[in-house]
Amino acid sequence: MADTPIKYIVKEKSLIGNEIFEAGAEVTLPEGTWPGSNLEAICARGVAKFAEHAEMDKARIAKLNADFGEKGLTGDVNALAKLMAAAVAEALANQTVESKPAKKAKADHTGDATLA
Repeated sequence: MADTPIKYIVKEKSLIGNEIFEAGAEVTLPEGTWPGSNLEAICARGVAKFAEHAEMDKARIAKLNADFGEKGLTGDVNALAKLMAAAVAEALANQTVESKPAKKAKADHTGDATLA
């Protein structure tokens, strides 16, 4: 079934991929592409894909609400600042770059330089 194309009807004039489709056109989305609200599923796989996407969206919104409350970050700039500070601190803590002093060049009496 995974090799069966997923077909949709375009509800309104839409840019899909690099092509413009008029309302009523039938389109086939490539595997791994999530349908938008501008499409209507016309096959069983398309209906399943919409349901899966809706569930993922509910989970994403629930996580955002759990992390930031119903108002999201728009109502609490301090929450955003704390989140950004924590992300920066984590990134800095995970760095493994070692700092070594640069080698200095020494010139001998002939004018040739060698690294010490």
